[in-house]
Amino acid sequence: MLWLSLAVAQALIGGTRMLFSLPAYAILGLAGVLAVTAAWRPTTGKTSPDYWCVGAAMLFASLVALRAWCSPVAYLARPDLLSAAATLLMYLLSATLVTPPRTRLWLVGGVLALALAQLAVGAVQFRRGDDFMLFRWSGSLLDFVRSEDYRGRASGFYICPNHLAGNLEIVGSLTLAVACWSRLPVWVKLLLGYCGIACFAGLLLTGSRGGFLSSAAALTVLGLLSLWRLRSVASQRFGRLTLLIGLVFVVLAGGCLLLVKKSEALQRRAETLSSAPQTDVRPLLWVAAWKQFRSAPWLGTGSGTSLYYSRLLRDPGVQREPVHAHCDYLELLGEYGLAGAAALALFLAAHLRAGWRDFSRLRATAGWHGDGRDTEFACSNVTALNLGALTALTSLLAHSVVDFNLHIPANSLLLAWVCGFVANPGRNLTSHANAGGLTETPHGWSLSRIWPAAALPCLGAALLLAAWRWLPGEFYAEKARVALRDQRFLQAGNQALDGLEVEGENPDLYYYLGDSRLRQGLRLREPVSAESFLVGATEAFEDGCALFPQDTRLALRLGATLDELGRYDEAEAALGEALRWDPNSGRAWTYYANHLQRQGRVVEARSAYERALALSHEPLAQAGLEQLGTSGGELRPSR
Repeated sequence: MLWLSLAVAQALIGGTRMLFSLPAYAILGLAGVLAVTAAWRPTTGKTSPDYWCVGAAMLFASLVALRAWCSPVAYLARPDLLSAAATLLMYLLSATLVTPPRTRLWLVGGVLALALAQLAVGAVQFRRGDDFMLFRWSGSLLDFVRSEDYRGRASGFYICPNHLAGNLEIVGSLTLAVACWSRLPVWVKLLLGYCGIACFAGLLLTGSRGGFLSSAAALTVLGLLSLWRLRSVASQRFGRLTLLIGLVFVVLAGGCLLLVKKSEALQRRAETLSSAPQTDVRPLLWVAAWKQFRSAPWLGTGSGTSLYYSRLLRDPGVQREPVHAHCDYLELLGEYGLAGAAALALFLAAHLRAGWRDFSRLRATAGWHGDGRDTEFACSNVTALNLGALTALTSLLAHSVVDFNLHIPANSLLLAWVCGFVANPGRNLTSHANAGGLTETPHGWSLSRIWPAAALPCLGAALLLAAWRWLPGEFYAEKARVALRDQRFLQAGNQALDGLEVEGENPDLYYYLGDSRLRQGLRLREPVSAESFLVGATEAFEDGCALFPQDTRLALRLGATLDELGRYDEAEAALGEALRWDPNSGRAWTYYANHLQRQGRVVEARSAYERALALSHEPLAQAGLEQLGTSGGELRPSR
């Protein structure tokens, strides 16, 4: 079930919308409920996880869940609340039940199969340069459309290429470590080595600059740790093996450079690495996230609040919707404050300590016998998983400096699964020579086992309940969004109404309902019918603003609808609220300029249009300014 939840999350665009993450969470929840009997049964051959690792993980997840529960906008906090529960459940299952190295190796093979499938789709996307998606049915909920900015870049089942890069660097790290250090048959290790190299080579097709840098970090860590272990395992052949590893890395680097030179798209992405500080908006987003943190440094502004704080604090040079800060750590600081940062630091410190401790013990026991018998422990499945987990953790932590992979459910679940390897290597590692370093002991009734055993059914039931409660509303909201995108306004309104019957706390449903009514009203020529639709749109937008008062989308559409009805004073208040929460948006100033133009306030309208054009190249602002110039200043509101 762990693999199935990962497969579902990845297949459904990484679970980046709640509708597509809830099925994966439900599968995982069912696994948690069913696993409770196995968790409480004392079993030989399993070991208990590290006490500090489990405690730090539960503390971090609990803090995220508590802050999400107390956040200003409940709907915006739901993704973090669900992610905290799901990743903790995945982590506990990995660290307490799915611990035998052989079982873990089978799961590594499973996630590798998923990665190879994504690479096959990514290769098609890269070659064709279009928005090809494997799971796409026109007009349905699976009618996924990639952004034009991603044309010529591989994203696999995901929407964004950067998210695929985050997946491939984790899977590639695990696969290469297993190929180098496991005790699998030689032909299997050779095949895995080829697949691991393919993962990192395929990462180039994503064009993710953060992926390039994090992959370099991952390969460097894997190489250094492998060399350190080789020095204990085969000290007499250390020089030759080091030279061989160096040659392999040179060949890999040469192949990557050759691939980049043959692709104009990859050349352009590689060239932006040197010019990124001048052309990338990330530094501007980081400044806004830092300002958000300074506004509430201890506990943060709340889960999901980056959505509207990034608008409020955006630099004039950022005009595209800044949904995330493009840095997981700064976003964590902004939303959870120093308390969240301290909890994350404790989590990382506990796991890096445990991982390094186990690596040191494995390294020490590998070379214990000096009479030629050291090869008995030179390669082991525990060693392979330990090195792979440390490398994968390093790679995604490095990538999170410039991206938000930890906010992508498919990738966060994958990382939680890998962190379980670090918390519990699956064998009791001891430094005693007579034990050989690898022993199996009874599971025992330790405190680090009681906590997870008690948490498994609770987390599983909570996820199942969340899926049952929220999935219908998300289903109708997504149907309404797709219908609105395809200009099927009547159908969009009906779907939004169906959604509101089962979910009254989703502001998106009110937005889709209001926008569908507004567009239908603008299409009608009969005044009474048109006004009826516009009044209905106003009511929907107002209900949405009551749930999410900081949402500039709702406020702008409310102001535009009130303008159509000639209720200019109310429109002024709504548009003023939008500008208060998004003062540097060219789109918001365009709406406000149009509002002024309708009232014949020519001088103010011209100033607002000019400000909108100074912020962004808004075609409507340019058209409005041109209309002002040709109208002689005599403007009348028009429907």
